Amino acid sequence: MVSGIKLDLTGKRFGRWLVLSKVLNKGGQSRWLCQCDCGTKRDLFGSYLSRGRSESCGCIRRIDPNRSEKKCSRCQETKPIAEFFRSKRRADGRDVYCKRCKVEVNRSGQPARYDWHLRKQFGITLADKDLIITDQKGQCPLCRRGLSSPVVDHDHITNEVRGVLCRNCNTWLGAIEADPERVDRTLKYLLTGADHVRGILSHKDGSDIPKVDWKLTL
Repeated sequence: MVSGIKLDLTGKRFGRWLVLSKVLNKGGQSRWLCQCDCGTKRDLFGSYLSRGRSESCGCIRRIDPNRSEKKCSRCQETKPIAEFFRSKRRADGRDVYCKRCKVEVNRSGQPARYDWHLRKQFGITLADKDLIITDQKGQCPLCRRGLSSPVVDHDHITNEVRGVLCRNCNTWLGAIEADPERVDRTLKYLLTGADHVRGILSHKDGSDIPKVDWKLTL
């Protein structure tokens, strides 16, 4: 919202609320005196009304707990109650947005929220991440497969970004950093694991099974 612009909500309707007048609380924040269709009056923040966080005093459930339709606060269409997600925060137990509008609202805000996360966590923007992926030709630098679930990889000590990996390789790399000798054991396992199992199966008679040192010696 542009600073300095003051909205007058007097006379406007939000759900079952009718805004009567503006009031000022002790903290200096503006509230609006509203009256519900049932007659209940209450002071509410303007943001609660405009964002659909409050659409009645709670009388909707008491008046019509089994209503079959509801009007979406975004598209203003009246739809079957099943077209609204359940919500414990709402007086009638349903979200103020229909399912279609709820999905659209969530999707429209995701890029901005993720960009904020990248800036705070890694010091890069969403555009920077896309640039890195383009430089990698859309592939994970470890498995050389397409990045279906790209994850930013960074040095846990310096916090510097090293690249963008697929989720599986990022998890594997994190395990290696926690235990570098796992690489040696993994290579030894791949090279000799089958032989070791054959040795185990050949000693079913109870004879001693040769021990294996999984650390690779080159």
